[in-house]
Amino acid sequence: MIKRLLRRYKRQTFSLRIGVADCFSLNPSDFTTIKEIIADKNSVIINADPFLYANGDFIYLFYEEKKVKTPGIIKMAKSRDLSNWITPVAVLEENFHLSFPFVFNDCGKNYMIPESNDAQSIRLYISDDNLVEWKLERIILQGEKYRDSSIVVKDGVFYLFTTVMQHNKFALKLFYADTLESRWVEHPASPLAVGMNTGRNGGSIICDSNRLFRPIQKSQNYYGEGLSIAEITVLSRCAYSERILENNVFSKAGSFYKHGGHHLSIVKFKDKYCMATDRVAYLYVFDSFCNGVKRDLKKILRQLLGQIHNG
Repeated sequence: MIKRLLRRYKRQTFSLRIGVADCFSLNPSDFTTIKEIIADKNSVIINADPFLYANGDFIYLFYEEKKVKTPGIIKMAKSRDLSNWITPVAVLEENFHLSFPFVFNDCGKNYMIPESNDAQSIRLYISDDNLVEWKLERIILQGEKYRDSSIVVKDGVFYLFTTVMQHNKFALKLFYADTLESRWVEHPASPLAVGMNTGRNGGSIICDSNRLFRPIQKSQNYYGEGLSIAEITVLSRCAYSERILENNVFSKAGSFYKHGGHHLSIVKFKDKYCMATDRVAYLYVFDSFCNGVKRDLKKILRQLLGQIHNG
């Protein structure tokens, strides 16, 4: 209770970590850290939603960068050898907030679906081989504030996972289509999950040895609280089921994640498995402290006025 109260007076920040391992694992502790991008409490306060993408001779890192009082943008860094990385560059900016840059390949073309819930749409962007310049290809879905959308292909069918708010809770929806250009149909089991600890993915679906794993954000107590992992046991046009494998992958992953995190991405690159994660931290900043005090004073004032009105 005290920790929750203190968080109201601090600034929430997110930072990134990349690690490598010889074998596939869903445990961050099994990965050796090779790169970190740490947030600054006064300027860049968010480096989050990291996606790794192996393409040709390079491994790419796409992520959200957000500065104080500005919308998020998408940045990219890349490496040939996992040791030397180019300085991150901005690759996608809009006049609304962007995050969760899910990047994938279909029929030899590079696509990105960033979160753009402020635009109330799921937007598909395309790039050439340089992966620096992205242009809008089409709108996949529109009309709701879709969050953290990603696609996985199974048995030739495209499945789109996305989250909307229903009665102030996260609701995980599932759609399917024959191709990216086809009409998307909502799955009969959708919504797959509803709740602050179940209804929002913490990354795209992870594939390994014909097994599918779903990272799940835990946000019951606060945003970025943790990440659980479920294995998808059935995924077809007419059925879906999953089982929880790990309740919180960050709980035993060391002090870097002591306050939690909400994203995980894994790819294989040059015989190594690479994992990107983010972590949440809370830092005292004067304006955040003042904003917290103002919120609490307004809440107290509303309660007093309500008592006077009812009395």
